[in-house]
Amino acid sequence: MPLKLLPMLLVAMLATGCSVYTNIPPENGDWASNNPNTKPVIEVSVASIQKTLENEPFNSPYYVALPPRTTPETYAIVVNALGDDAIIPTNVPVVELDEKGKPIKSETELEVINEPAVIGEFPSVEVRAVYIRGADAKVDVVRPSNSGRRLSTVDLVWEAGFGWSAVSIRAWRVDPDNLPQPALPPSKQPLKSETAAE
Repeated sequence: MPLKLLPMLLVAMLATGCSVYTNIPPENGDWASNNPNTKPVIEVSVASIQKTLENEPFNSPYYVALPPRTTPETYAIVVNALGDDAIIPTNVPVVELDEKGKPIKSETELEVINEPAVIGEFPSVEVRAVYIRGADAKVDVVRPSNSGRRLSTVDLVWEAGFGWSAVSIRAWRVDPDNLPQPALPPSKQPLKSETAAE
């Protein structure tokens, strides 16, 4: 891409609500967005889950587990976009969506979800990490597979007029449940409430 087009691309991305620098989970000392409820994070999460299920399908309803500090509104948007097999975890309040797929605001303030309850008869598909760098993104997804639970990294690109799309997927030979979890820096501890993406 010619260098003179880069500023125009950045302006277009900012104008459409595209976050040019996101780290979820947060990294100590970073200045990136860490909000899992922004439109770009929602879009790359949906595209990544779809890509992992397309890569290795399974015929079962599944719980969707999103990163800490995700709002019930965001859960509603993501599960609605994924279709009938996606299920909201049992401890997430159900939020109704309007005909355009936008959350209908509740009169009571809903708390963010830090640990979704995915205990039960259905497997879970978890968005473990989201990294957005301009028009490129990487999302780590943990999901059931024939050999147990699998960690996959989905690479995505953003294109004007098309939005985010998954371009590749890599499955890792690691136990995703025994990986060290990064600690949240003090300034990024779970909040009582955050606004869902418009």
